[in-house]
Amino acid sequence: MTNALLALLLMSSQVVPFPGSAPSVSPDKRYRVTWSPPEAQSRGHRLVLTNAVGGTRNTILEFTRHAEVSWSPRGRYLAVTNFSGSNQSEVLVFEPASSLTGQLVRLPERFTTRVSAHGHVYLRAVQWFSSRELLVSVRAHDNPAIHPFEGAFIFRVSGPHNARAGAPNPSLQRTRFARR
Repeated sequence: MTNALLALLLMSSQVVPFPGSAPSVSPDKRYRVTWSPPEAQSRGHRLVLTNAVGGTRNTILEFTRHAEVSWSPRGRYLAVTNFSGSNQSEVLVFEPASSLTGQLVRLPERFTTRVSAHGHVYLRAVQWFSSRELLVSVRAHDNPAIHPFEGAFIFRVSGPHNARAGAPNPSLQRTRFARR
């Protein structure tokens, strides 16, 4: 995926970066994610999920660098990209109505061998295509013996803690998103 195309997709979606003072509000206005700075004894920044109905506040992620959040179109799911290190990032999907434990988005098998030789591997939630389909980009680099890798896959949420990472999507595989 080219950087220009990725930037265009990010601009067209509601990806909110943290740390930052602007909250990320779910489309149904039921939830709000805010940033809380590190406290003296804390390991890092915190993303706090607030339920607008009951006012309940829960920390859903502690992070040391930065993160991005994006709500599914109806607000049922929340994708969080945690840029956890200089050489990696990961994506978690939450379903706030049923669980505050995020499900780690796994790299599809067809990409694993192509990125395993690289020391830097980044996954990033790019855009929700539907209420249950999330486009996730993959970048891997730093091994001079092989070319850097860029690709993407669709993560399909099929229910609480029952998602399928990288389920085949023939239309995506024919686009420039997935390079062979």
